[in-house]
Parts: sequence; C-alpha cells; structure tokens
Amino acid sequence: MKKTRSILFFLPLIVLCLACDKVPTTVTEEEEGPMGLNFTSITGSSVDAQLLFITDLDAFADDGASLYHSIVMGADIDDYSTQKFYCGKVYPTDGSTVYAVGYSPSSLEQVTAGDYRLLKLPMQDGTSTVPLLSNYITGSRVSIFGETLEFRPPTVRFRFTAIRSESMYGNLYVREVSVACPATYLDYIPTAIQWDKDNTCYKAVREPSSVDASVTAPAVLEYTENQLSTTDTTDLGILYFLPIGTVVSGSTQIALTGLTVNATYSYSQSFTNTEPGAQEWTDVTVPLTDEDGNAITEVKAGQSYNILIKFDQSGFDLVAVQEDWLDGGRVPFPVYGNSDSSGTE
Repeated sequence: MKKTRSILFFLPLIVLCLACDKVPTTVTEEEEGPMGLNFTSITGSSVDAQLLFITDLDAFADDGASLYHSIVMGADIDDYSTQKFYCGKVYPTDGSTVYAVGYSPSSLEQVTAGDYRLLKLPMQDGTSTVPLLSNYITGSRVSIFGETLEFRPPTVRFRFTAIRSESMYGNLYVREVSVACPATYLDYIPTAIQWDKDNTCYKAVREPSSVDASVTAPAVLEYTENQLSTTDTTDLGILYFLPIGTVVSGSTQIALTGLTVNATYSYSQSFTNTEPGAQEWTDVTVPLTDEDGNAITEVKAGQSYNILIKFDQSGFDLVAVQEDWLDGGRVPFPVYGNSDSSGTE
C-alpha cells in the first residue's frame, strides 16, 4: 500500500512537467493590441509627424494611396522616445509585414490630393523650417515593432553669425549686415519630399512641378537692428540646402561660392558719422576644411555649419564650425575666405 501511494503522488508532477514543454500557439496581449512604436529626432524638434503604415510596397509606389493605416502623431516627436505611441490599429491578422515610415511636420501639402508620394515644402527660398524624414522599420502580429523611427533632416544647414573684432571696440562700429547667395543656389533648395521606392523612405528633392516661380533667388540674410557686439555673436539667419558640391580652383573641394556680404561702418556709435559708410564684398568664397586643414570633398545631409563673419577695420575673416543640430558637441572646422581681396573701402 505504501508503494502505491508513492506512485500516485508523483503522477500529477509528471503531467505538469509535460505541460510545461508545450509552446503557446497564441500571440501575447501586447501583440493583439494596437501597433506601438518609438520615435527620436537628432534635432530635438518640437513638431509632430505623419505616420504611414504600408503592407504592399509596390502598390504604394504605384499610386501613393495604398496604405494599411495612416495617422498624425499630434505630439512632439521626442515625447515618445522612451514611451510607445499607439497608432489605434492592430497588426494584420494574417501575419503580413508592416512597414512604418514618417515625415515631419504632418502639415506638408500633397502635390496631388490623396497621393503621399510627393509633398510640397512650404517656403522655397531656403529659410523654411527643415523637414524631418524617418527611416523605416518593420513589424508584424508575431514580431512587433522593436526598432525606433529616427527622424533626420534631409538637408545641410548653414547658420550665419557675425561679430566685430576686439580691435574695433570704441573706435569703429558695424551694423546693417547682410549675406546673399547667388541665384544659382536655387538649384540646391528643395521644394518637395518624394517617396524613394528603392530605399523605402522619403528624400528631399527639387521637383519642377512643385517649384514656386515667384522665388528667383535664395533669401537674403540680414540684421538691421543695433550695431554688432565685440563679445557676443549676432544671428543673421539660416539657409537650408541639399548637399552642395561646388568645384573651387579646379579641385573637388566643397565650398559656398559667389556670396555677397554688405555692412555699414561708422566711427560713431550713433552712426551720425557717415564715414567709412557702406561696404560691399562680392564673390566671397567659403571653402570647407576639416580640423587638420584637409579639404572636405563631401557634404552630407544632416550636417550643420556655423559660418562666423568677424569684421575688422580692413574687411572680415570667415570661420566655419561644423556643429550638431542641438547645442553642444561641436567639432571645429576652420574655414578661410579671401574677403579682403574683393572688398571696397
């Protein structure tokens, strides 16, 4: 009798262990719920995004409308860097793969109504807020989104600032500063974002059907308020371009060329003394070099350059610093311009 009781005691344990070896055939509660994903932006942007969810890439490339789901994320992109944004729709029950991609801001206008393949950028003189475009990630009912949608600018940012040299303190003042790029630089200003079928994402383009014919040159950046300081830099403005490749002196060095810089000089702080007066420097070149003085031969989307114009008695020096889109983490890139040779006193 004792032996029989021993066998009956261990029998339920054997059945329990066998049950533990079975693999569940149903998806988890999270996979049954709405699709959720995370976002991040290298610009620290405080704008929303349009999200597209695609299951048939070929159909979407053909008509720009074949979507599994679309939704506007009505919050800042970086609000969902650590917590998930749930889009309100579940994964396809047949287990098919969903491609998630997005652009920001969500208010970009479709060139053709209902077609997400081409969207017009609002301002086309180079000063508009830069759009942000994401990579793509994939997910399904049995393998949910695990990667992060990362929004990046598809353009290069050139931020112009100005300052007076310390040698001008108390004896020579500068105001009414402006910087103009030649009309040919319109070719580098994007007018739309376009679906790139080969890379499953958007790209910035200058697209003829979306060009505003009234814009004939990039915006002139200017500062018309108080005179420049000798201690703090003054922001002149920002221009956004597609990656620029300009040949300088027969080489392949990248540079901004053909710039025109204007400023007004005065010996009196109130500018009642009209001498030396208005100054203009034409055909100014800003070559880009790395920290070792080597020529930069490729400018990539997402890069940002701070171009400082430092005025002195005889003209100005140019210094460019490659910087992060966010403050901090800047890497210096010295830039030298031959401003004195083309200036007029």
